[in-house]
Amino acid sequence: MAAVLVILLVLVAALAGGAVWAENHARERISAAVQDGMSGLSQDARVTTEGIILPQLASGSLRRVDVEASRLSLGPVLGILSGEPSLGPEAELAFDDFDASMTQVGTSSPHRARTITMSGTLDWETASVLLRASSQGLEGATASAGAVGTSAQEPGTVSIATSRYGVNASVEAAPSVTPEGNLLLTVESASVGSQASADVPAEWLRYVGLDSTETEVPMTLLPKGLKLSGAVVTPEGLRLTFEGRDVNLSGL
Repeated sequence: MAAVLVILLVLVAALAGGAVWAENHARERISAAVQDGMSGLSQDARVTTEGIILPQLASGSLRRVDVEASRLSLGPVLGILSGEPSLGPEAELAFDDFDASMTQVGTSSPHRARTITMSGTLDWETASVLLRASSQGLEGATASAGAVGTSAQEPGTVSIATSRYGVNASVEAAPSVTPEGNLLLTVESASVGSQASADVPAEWLRYVGLDSTETEVPMTLLPKGLKLSGAVVTPEGLRLTFEGRDVNLSGL
């Protein structure tokens, strides 16, 4: 009897060990699949899942997948959009300090996520390129942190600076999101040379290169189903948040 119990315990241990190996192997395969599907992720990406994976794989859908990475590149597109050949084909739309949470992620192509929330920081150099691409009048303008924000309700301000005829000019603009999911910059104050004003004269706007106090930056490069939902100014760049439903992850 004792011998039978020993054999049974050995079998149970072996089966348990096999199940653990299979579960760990499945997680490794999922991490590799996410890296392949979201080809713009940096190599240091960390992928985590929720619950026991094997039954979810059998059902064809993962309950939840979280991703953290130092960078996500959406591709070399800005040189074409901005009309600035000096940027070259290597110019990228990329987000630093990237994170994403996805639910009901399909395990087979096209790897759709029922819901996704993701955020990343657009550095100021790239933000400047997007800004110049959105308006011909802003040629040569640069963006940087004005007032640092704390939330979507207190987003801070973007400082847009330029120089014309040897005179420096700048505006402070608060970022927000349009109903269509585009980035909107609303001018709150301006300065030309040594003069500053919160009640911005139209000629000051024109001096900077703006037609009005509102400048819309299209987010047309995003995969279908994904929309901008928040923007906050940080010292490193614009921290953007996106949300979406039924998103094809291979578009990231």
